[in-house]
Amino acid sequence: IRMKRSSSVYLYAKQTGLTDKSLLVIISVISFTQGLIESTDDLFDYIFKDDYKFDPEESSFFSSLSTFPWTLQLFWGIISDSYPICGYKRKSYLIITSLLGWFALVNFGFDVPPPFYLGLCYYVLNSVSQSFQSVIAEATLVESVQKENSVQDLSEEKKSEIAADRLSFYYTSSLVGGIVYTLFTIILLKNHNRHKFMFCTSFIPLAVLICAFLLKEKSIRQKAEIFNEKRIPFGRKNSFIRSRS
Repeated sequence: IRMKRSSSVYLYAKQTGLTDKSLLVIISVISFTQGLIESTDDLFDYIFKDDYKFDPEESSFFSSLSTFPWTLQLFWGIISDSYPICGYKRKSYLIITSLLGWFALVNFGFDVPPPFYLGLCYYVLNSVSQSFQSVIAEATLVESVQKENSVQDLSEEKKSEIAADRLSFYYTSSLVGGIVYTLFTIILLKNHNRHKFMFCTSFIPLAVLICAFLLKEKSIRQKAEIFNEKRIPFGRKNSFIRSRS
C-alpha cells in the first residue's frame, strides 16, 4: 500500500509539474531578473538629470511614480486570475509583461532619449511590467507549495517551513540580482555610455520570456477535463462518453 501511495503521489506531482526542480529554477530566474531591473533606478536618475535636465526634486518626484504600480499588485492578481489569456493565467501574462518591459527599456537605449511625456510612459510601463511579474511569480510559487503539500503527509509545521523556505529563496534571488546589477553599474558606467548600458539592460526581460515558455501550466480547458473526469464515477464514465458521442 505504501508503494502504491508513493507512486500515485509521484505521478500526480509529475503531471502537475509543480514539484519539479525546474519550477524553482524558473522562479529564481524571474526573481533574479526582477532584482536586476529594479536596480535601474540609479541609471534612470542619470537619464533624468543629464538628458531631461531635471532638478533633484523633480527627479525624486518622477522616480516616485515607479512605486505606484507596485501598490496595485492586488489588482494585478485579480486580473490574472479572472481573465486568462489563451487559457492560461500565468504563462500568457508573463509573456506579455516581459515584452512590454523590453519595449519600455529599449527606448532608453538610444543616444537620443524619447520625448519627456513618452519617456515617462515608458518608465511607468516598465514598473507595471515588473510589479505584474512579481505577482505572478509569487502566486505560482505559493500555488506550487499548496499543491505539493496536498499530496504529501506533512505536518502543519513542516508545510509552513517549506513555504517559508520557498519564499525566502525567491526574495534572496531578487536581492542577489539587485546587488549584481549595482556592481555592474558602478564598474561599467565609468567607461561606457549610459544609453548603451540601458540598451543591454533592455534584453534582461527576455529571460522571463524564455521562462514563460518553459513554465509548466495546464490550460483552463485541461483543468476542466481533469476535474470532470474526477467527478464522473468509473462505472458511469463509459455511458457518459457514449451519451456525448
